Amino acid sequence: MIKAAIFSYHPAPYRDPAFEAFHRRYRNEIEYKVYFARSVDLGHTYQKLDSLECNNFILNLQIEPPYNVVSYSKNYRVISNILKDHVYDVVLIPGHSDTFNLPIIHYCIMHGIPYVLSSDSISLNKNSRLRNTIKLLADRFFVGHAASLFIPGRASKEFCIKMGADKQSIFEGAYCLDAKRLYEEAEEIRPNRDAVRQSLGVEEDDFLLLYAGRFIDVSDFDTMLHSYAKARENNSKIRLLLIGDGPEKQRIERYIKEESIDGIVIHDFVPIHEIAKYYISSDAYIMTNIWGNYGLAVVQSAICGLPIISTNTLGSAFDVVVDAQSGFITPIKSVDESSKAILKLASLDSETLRHMGSVGRKLAMERTPEWAAENLYSALKAAASKKNKRSERNDTTC
Repeated sequence: MIKAAIFSYHPAPYRDPAFEAFHRRYRNEIEYKVYFARSVDLGHTYQKLDSLECNNFILNLQIEPPYNVVSYSKNYRVISNILKDHVYDVVLIPGHSDTFNLPIIHYCIMHGIPYVLSSDSISLNKNSRLRNTIKLLADRFFVGHAASLFIPGRASKEFCIKMGADKQSIFEGAYCLDAKRLYEEAEEIRPNRDAVRQSLGVEEDDFLLLYAGRFIDVSDFDTMLHSYAKARENNSKIRLLLIGDGPEKQRIERYIKEESIDGIVIHDFVPIHEIAKYYISSDAYIMTNIWGNYGLAVVQSAICGLPIISTNTLGSAFDVVVDAQSGFITPIKSVDESSKAILKLASLDSETLRHMGSVGRKLAMERTPEWAAENLYSALKAAASKKNKRSERNDTTC
């Protein structure tokens, strides 16, 4: 039986469904533990956390977050104590960019333990030339040393191949939502669509564009608001609903007021068990991120049947957005392209919008927790087999 250690930042809803499916199906084939750096979810709200009952979950390793030598040394001791006390055949690591992941990689390389790298990097992220060079060098090193990779989707897969990974060692399924559950919740409340729109002051024939997420600088609200305002100049029935909280929220509210941009509704943070009603009450979804790697809100909106406008920095867009069929993928900071996409969707009749939404939904619904669990198992098994081969070579040498 394979023994595996799976490390994760915190219990989060984009990990739990796959972990649950993995446990149900493979608990007799892989002996494993999931080690979380924290005991609670750190602000994600994609799905209710109601099933962390498994004894295989070890919460709160008390990992130090600062990026410095002291925290690295402390975290390395925490990690090494775990891995010394158990003889694991393979370790899954959720990235390589901070002092939680790096000590794990360090220990695995030093002690010859094959690791599965779970990364959401994509080729289209834009950094300064120096940062980009450093990042690419780091990516090549960590991807090159990984025994296999467990990544979210197609964009990350293409990136890992560019970094030198073997196609056969790459498995999709990280960050997998319980699409069936979210879809059923959305359909159950769909009859309330008109009532929700009325509560927001949105007319029946208005075109409601939705953003639900964190109010942070990488979301590039300047481009979003300029694109919306430009589109609204040509179609006054276009409205924008912004849901969430974050450090940029007050600035955004002030900017909207100063620029006299009308037709916008700003709503406070909404928990996952309530968010579906806002998805089904909207006509399309928009994200204008200048950075973001995957972006699960795009998948959520696809599950709920919304056409999507997304920038090309979000890996999820390449999994559920078929350009001009289920939405539009636009360049970053392009007010012209984003406003054109908004106007195009706003010009379509409701039947065409529903058809576009169904295309994205079909793609999103194919990515099930069971599919993710199978690929997680395959990634761990593939990595563990490389340890076995090394052991056989060592035995032959002896």
